[in-house]
Amino acid sequence: MKYWIGNTNNTWFNNLSNLKPLPPEVNFWVPSGRGFKALSPGCPFLFRLLSPVDKIAGVGFFLGFQRLPMRLAWETFEMENGLSSFQELSDAINRSRTIKAGSLDEIGCIILENPVFFPREQWVSVPSSFSRNIQNGKTFDTEITEHQPTWNRVWAILQQDIGHTSVGKTSLVTPTFFGKEYLRKSRPGQGAFRIAVQNAYQSKCAITGESTLSVLQAAHIQPVEYDGPNDVMNGLLLRSDIHILYDDGLVGITPDYRIQINKKIRDLYINGKVYYYWHGKELTVLPNDVDFQPKKDRLEWHMDTIFNKA
Repeated sequence: MKYWIGNTNNTWFNNLSNLKPLPPEVNFWVPSGRGFKALSPGCPFLFRLLSPVDKIAGVGFFLGFQRLPMRLAWETFEMENGLSSFQELSDAINRSRTIKAGSLDEIGCIILENPVFFPREQWVSVPSSFSRNIQNGKTFDTEITEHQPTWNRVWAILQQDIGHTSVGKTSLVTPTFFGKEYLRKSRPGQGAFRIAVQNAYQSKCAITGESTLSVLQAAHIQPVEYDGPNDVMNGLLLRSDIHILYDDGLVGITPDYRIQINKKIRDLYINGKVYYYWHGKELTVLPNDVDFQPKKDRLEWHMDTIFNKA
């Protein structure tokens, strides 16, 4: 199993570890927006606090990476960015950039699930092979003998239920599967749900094909208040106006992925006829991976429970 030791801003760590309740997910943002391909979903991401601490003080589990405009990153994760306001996020990013970033400039978002924050007396020493000159972090592999001791120490802390996490017992947080299977079985928080749906739909509205990120939203097919989960198969990426209409039952999608426009829309909105263009058409965008496409029983549930009763 691969794991990553990432250089972690001490303020970011302190702010998150002191949140009550603790977050189920965090955004380990990076100012440059460069991609992150070091880990497969489910693999551990260890938090190495910067000098003078120089200790591993916690762990999260990699869900995915996404470039987002700075403003959208704040709106998606808010306090889970490890800072108290958008202005603090903007200031922190600009302190590490030579050219000042605007709110629409993209940053890198490394989304981590089930973060665990260790008590100070359990902080783990950084391996000697981790050079102090490493700027961002380094990949390690438990298949390599000299890389095993650090992970074994972290594993022992988790198995002893030492540390703070939103799920209670720390022994429950370590995945037993990785990659695509982890993504399929994961039940992410709201921020990670948005990112997962955005990635699945190639950042395009499922109905219109719109690709302007700031007007795209992750919609639940079966809402959370009706016990709908935060998984990709219960999600659609929709333009904001269509998201509202979908939630209100004025737009529906059949189990064979055809768009339905409720006739009541003409009575409620003077210009509602503009949406009739899509009636009967197939979805414009579907996830390429069939395992992440909308579940047909959930689409049927929405048609029966929300659309037909609007």
